[in-house]
Amino acid sequence: MRLQFTYLSDSVFSAKYLWVKDTTVLSGLFISEKENQYILEAQAINKDYPHVVFLPGSPLLDVINHSFPNRASWEMDVEYPSWKKDFPKLNNTIFAVDNQQIKMDFVKTGLYQSSMLKEIIQNKKLIKKTKYFTLYGN
Repeated sequence: MRLQFTYLSDSVFSAKYLWVKDTTVLSGLFISEKENQYILEAQAINKDYPHVVFLPGSPLLDVINHSFPNRASWEMDVEYPSWKKDFPKLNNTIFAVDNQQIKMDFVKTGLYQSSMLKEIIQNKKLIKKTKYFTLYGN
């Protein structure tokens, strides 16, 4: 069942999967071609913006990009209830918002909503939009 219904990923039965080696911290990943392109784009963004925070929930990208500043970017209200207190400390941070996840209703309302993400989208400046991410900052 886990192979067929993976979290926000294509089923291994419905997509062309690759074994990707040479990631910076992992021995390899078994991912679809689409997810490989997603990770490559995230790595390019991380190269241009070294302390980027990927939102609304991309701890894997933090680990792969070595940008794990003692926290994971899983900015859902249920996971990060003290975000308002910490948000001013991230004033000069660039945020890369996942274009696909932001369209999903679970991010906007309910248990997995992200008030921090809403704050970023409404009050930060749009810097650039790529195929998979929209970048916000000051």
